[in-house]
Amino acid sequence: MNPHVELYSAKVLSEGNKAPVSRVVEGIYWAIENKVHILNMSFSTPDDSQILRKAVEDAYQAGILMIAAAGNNGQVEYPAAYPQVIAVGSVNAEGKAAEKSASGDELEFVAPGEKVTSTGLLHGTIVQSGTSLAAPHVAGVASLLWQKDITVTADFIRGLLKESANPCGDAEQYGEGLVDYEYALSIYDKYKKDYEAGQDGSISDIPENPNPVPVFEENSAVEGQWENHGQMATNLGAITAFHDGAAAPDKESSGLKGLGTHHPWHGGRFANYAADYRYVIKVANAVHDLDASATKAKIVNTIKNVGTMTGMDGTHINKSHEHMSLYKNGVYKQMEQELCENIAPVLVGMTSREKRGYVFGLASHIATDTFSHASYRYDGASWKYITHLTEAEMTPIDIVTKKPYEYWRHADNIQCVGRRYSSAIAVLDKIVDRFNGERSDINVVRDFLVSKTTVAGNLREHYNTQTIKYTKDVQNEDATYRLHTMETYLRTAGESDNDVLKVYQGVSYNG
Repeated sequence: MNPHVELYSAKVLSEGNKAPVSRVVEGIYWAIENKVHILNMSFSTPDDSQILRKAVEDAYQAGILMIAAAGNNGQVEYPAAYPQVIAVGSVNAEGKAAEKSASGDELEFVAPGEKVTSTGLLHGTIVQSGTSLAAPHVAGVASLLWQKDITVTADFIRGLLKESANPCGDAEQYGEGLVDYEYALSIYDKYKKDYEAGQDGSISDIPENPNPVPVFEENSAVEGQWENHGQMATNLGAITAFHDGAAAPDKESSGLKGLGTHHPWHGGRFANYAADYRYVIKVANAVHDLDASATKAKIVNTIKNVGTMTGMDGTHINKSHEHMSLYKNGVYKQMEQELCENIAPVLVGMTSREKRGYVFGLASHIATDTFSHASYRYDGASWKYITHLTEAEMTPIDIVTKKPYEYWRHADNIQCVGRRYSSAIAVLDKIVDRFNGERSDINVVRDFLVSKTTVAGNLREHYNTQTIKYTKDVQNEDATYRLHTMETYLRTAGESDNDVLKVYQGVSYNG
């Protein structure tokens, strides 16, 4: 919404979108220390915490405009319920209050929050609903208004939002109404003049927003797609360069696009995805020694000095398949050439951390795509490779669901054997941790383990080793998948612990 802001992501939620209040408080004080202007909090709790209340009060005194999701459980929850915080509810495409959007006297505004197209943690485009999607809309509008004069106060912006909101109905359901940037912009000068004259933001002669409540087209995007890799690890605490590297293999400009042509870069089953991932991680750590002054020649030389990784080339690799035609004379040499020719020029001028982040992003693309491009589903009698369906195979459209009949078994549909996607998210989280220095003492190939702490117990539940037939009528969490030759790939890539290998063996398809 606003390309001119400095956008920070303070991670307080863990896997499962949960966090102790103490971590949220720590995040608020981090925002105070970093002198942010606007703090969006897309989470809520029904409990009024003394330490959370104190943190909110301190942030208010520091001049921060706080905006929070009102919640989806009936009444407005905290921190949105505190008077220092703008509580935001959600409306649907018709401007009507969403069924689960909280209501109450504390509600201040509403914004779009039903079937909002967003970016997932794993590259993909997803459609989500809830007040957590609505609150950032208000934060974005506030930033656009604040950039007109950065010297105004948070109370000024809050008052302007109130004066310009589009009334929708009952105050308990809609608060002041739907935020309206265009109307706020039209009254900005008048509002500012009166505000500075001492009317304290209560402007009596500004007419009520006369605009009709806008109605938008229903979002027809398929809910949950793995395809169109664009946004991925930003929400997990990675830097922009990591994000850019993760997205690069799906762009023509990278020279790496296409599972059928650049198979190893997309976690393809005919290359050792674990060994290739390990190699690119090693390249990332090598270029970290180069500062922003490093020339392309210096970067190329550094890449060439990395050397191959065990498992990249061997009898277990199917180099005869058409997808591997570029790599039939050696996966390592071809990937090295592609890094030198296509990636080294991109790294010129980057800081050492940015270089490492960009190449880490490339590695994360390999690892996470593995769960899409090297996976198998059980059809009740045998294991079937989860393919990329053609456009023709995904038609016609089902009249009831408005989705293609066959889309449920498409490899890039995250709802097709949903454990693939949740496993990939867990692996991605490990990769970001490694980038941030939290896994330096752990074997790189163990990033493919979906548990952070153990290789025993319920570890395999992420992969769901039960052989349950997957159909569009079966719940995703009950559906089975395997990864192509996983145990062999991980063993030849450097894993030697038998307990770990047993886990990999349990989720391998070796047919």
